[in-house]
Amino acid sequence: MSQVLVSVVNNEVVVNLSRLSMLGKGIDALIQWDLVTPGWTFPDNGIVIDDNLGEFTRLHVVDEGRKFRCFDRNSDGKTYKYSVNVTNGQTTLTLDPTIENESRV
Repeated sequence: MSQVLVSVVNNEVVVNLSRLSMLGKGIDALIQWDLVTPGWTFPDNGIVIDDNLGEFTRLHVVDEGRKFRCFDRNSDGKTYKYSVNVTNGQTTLTLDPTIENESRV
């Protein structure tokens, strides 16, 4: 499993990995984002991956919005920009890091 820690600092989203490398993680690798700042949760669109044409599947919120998971086919060698969205019920904040997939060609 690849894990990304997400926090809110000074009203901005921060991740511990701005570029998540999936090299060596295998096929259908689990990615989990853990929100560590109290009072904030992932909405249903907590993670939105740009240009995702089936490479990332089963994107879903778990643990009452404290975690977000998906599975990465990790097969095309592309780099994907994605959005991390978090909310405190009144404000929604967004950050745009990347995921680098392994090439299987």
